[in-house]
Amino acid sequence: MTNQQDNNSQMEQWDTGSPERTHFDPLLDSLVIVSKLYDKPSTATALSAGLPLVENKLTTTLLPRAAERAGLSTRMLSRELDSIVPEVLPAIMLLHNGNACVLNHIDKDSNQATIIRPEAGLGEEKLDLETLNEFYTGFCFFIKREYQFDKERKLVTGEAGKHWFWDTLRLSFPIYRDVIIASVLINLFVLASPFYVRNVYDRVVPNSAFDTLWAFSIGIGIIFFFDLVLKLIRTYFLDVAGRKSDVILSSKIFSHVQALKLEYRPSSVGSFAKMVSEFESIRDFITSATMSTLVDIPFVIIFLIAIYIFSGNLVIVPIVAVLIILIITIVIRRPVDESITHSYGASTVKNGLLIETLNGLETVKSNRMEGLNQRKYEQNVGENSYWSNRSRLYSTIGTSTSGFVQQMTTVALLIVGVYEISNHELSMGGLIAASMLTGRVIAPMAQVAGLIARWGQTKEAYEGIERIMQMPVEREEDKQYLQRNHTEGHYELEGVGITFPEQTVPIIKSVSLDIPAGSRLAVIGRIGCGKTTLLRLLMGLYTPTEGVIKLDGIDIRQLDPSDLRSLIGCVEQQPMLFAGSIRENIASGTPYATDDQILKAAEMAGVLEFTATHPEGLNRQCGEQGRMLSGGQRQCVALARALLRDPKILIFDEPTSALDQDSERRLITRLSKLAPDKTIIVFTQRLAILSLLDSLAVMDDGEILMHGAKQEILDRLSGKIPAQDKSDTKDGGEA
Repeated sequence: MTNQQDNNSQMEQWDTGSPERTHFDPLLDSLVIVSKLYDKPSTATALSAGLPLVENKLTTTLLPRAAERAGLSTRMLSRELDSIVPEVLPAIMLLHNGNACVLNHIDKDSNQATIIRPEAGLGEEKLDLETLNEFYTGFCFFIKREYQFDKERKLVTGEAGKHWFWDTLRLSFPIYRDVIIASVLINLFVLASPFYVRNVYDRVVPNSAFDTLWAFSIGIGIIFFFDLVLKLIRTYFLDVAGRKSDVILSSKIFSHVQALKLEYRPSSVGSFAKMVSEFESIRDFITSATMSTLVDIPFVIIFLIAIYIFSGNLVIVPIVAVLIILIITIVIRRPVDESITHSYGASTVKNGLLIETLNGLETVKSNRMEGLNQRKYEQNVGENSYWSNRSRLYSTIGTSTSGFVQQMTTVALLIVGVYEISNHELSMGGLIAASMLTGRVIAPMAQVAGLIARWGQTKEAYEGIERIMQMPVEREEDKQYLQRNHTEGHYELEGVGITFPEQTVPIIKSVSLDIPAGSRLAVIGRIGCGKTTLLRLLMGLYTPTEGVIKLDGIDIRQLDPSDLRSLIGCVEQQPMLFAGSIRENIASGTPYATDDQILKAAEMAGVLEFTATHPEGLNRQCGEQGRMLSGGQRQCVALARALLRDPKILIFDEPTSALDQDSERRLITRLSKLAPDKTIIVFTQRLAILSLLDSLAVMDDGEILMHGAKQEILDRLSGKIPAQDKSDTKDGGEA
């Protein structure tokens, strides 16, 4: 026990830094090395941000996605070590025991290979091929840099800027090609039935040709068997293609939503969520029998030609029927589209109100807003119901009318056929064959009315998601960001301003501020003066529309957003927690943190004060949006989440607004013990926390009015020192 305590005491003497520094991911760390070898350096944070890591590590299926962010293309191949040539290096070798290394050079003459082990940094190591082969699994990632001429070629050929939907479907082109081939054969096999019936009635029955009967019957049986097999294969292939596209498209949409620039986020989360969820309409359309129907429609012409061959002028009847159905389709299309558009809009508003009410249910009850919300909801439900019923009505009219036309076509065909037979211009077999083929002609056309409604829903869903996918994202594609995994914490704001999209009045106006590394600054101001907006600008969550924000002399727009935020710990005024345990929420941004690191952050943030006596401890559930915790407890958990990464910069937005005086005092005491080289920026209206800080900035109407030493600014605000013109003080110099 004593030895264990001594070991723990010795470990505490070492500053291991943030969990990122001690976490080892063989594939990810190897990819970081390769990016440096190709002069396209990227950090592990930038390469893996937003990827669905498995057990907090990059997998072989995720590596190509990570490499693409560094402008690298990869391919995993099975290669014997002696078959690898130096021209294709560097490459990432997969080793036994889940390890990996970078193969940088191979010399078969000297029987040696030069490798770089990711756990040892960039240091090279030479091994003989026999020794390396003992650890090698036989699989290797070959990596190629995308050169400028590749990008130019893609621009010329139109490969650049791939579309989220159509290019995803194009990945399944071989499958859809096979489906079309199968559909062609299936529709050609349809001709076998009327051919068989016509010959039996016209040749076999009059002549009692039993040998011919059995020959025809065996042949038609074989055709029917292959028809069954092809239909099953077609259905299976459509499901495979739809499933593949569904997974890729869903992943792309969710990834894009998470990457949206914050200033472009929608005003209604519920309506936005409804638009995203409407992807199910697209998925159902591309995976259902609808696709088979669409493929069958062009064969209507072939069947009409077959009817003409078998039955002559009798083909006029199905042609007239097809024209009538087309006219019906054209007539109902516009009202169906109009109804679906209105129904989609009403459904989106209804969903937005529902989500908004659920999120603010406590406020709704406290302010007796149930009646108002009920009226709004019933109005939206009524409007949605009206347009949905109208859409179904027109669809039913189209479907029912097409069914009526189909029935009358059969009657008309028999009437005309009887006259043709009486005039000896048509045989009985020809009439039956024409009846069978007419059913195949009318059936897909009769489904067109239903297809219009489904297409309208799919079109509305596609256009809604298309608008989302056109919204700008934080990380610009193909942009080479500066690699930055550490900071001194020196902020410089030079004439920074921001005007939100579709607004004309700037929220932040020409803010110039110098925040030296290690300084502790408080930004104070009345409600709505722009403090939170300025915080988001410092975090890179908003992009300034004028001016520049520098971190250690570098414009933060040159840094990968994930890299920038890995250097900053932020606690929002109303921190968001997610369903799960307190431990999971603390480690949510740093999932590979150890228990000791989590406990240290929890203790520093005061989380242990309310979990130590709870039977579940850190496994206590937070509930959705942290509703099972008090406001002060949520702030403590958010603070622990920010401290876990041991960032050099800490930014707080009203960190004590939900704390009582005693909790506030303890928090200030804990924060005062943080390393003195950390830059701390606090946006607050509470005076108590000012004891932690050494400088002060006063903000009003989006501008910095005063900035300087804390006591001097306080004296100026209290009138002990005459106020100067704001142009003399807002530049960051001393007042």
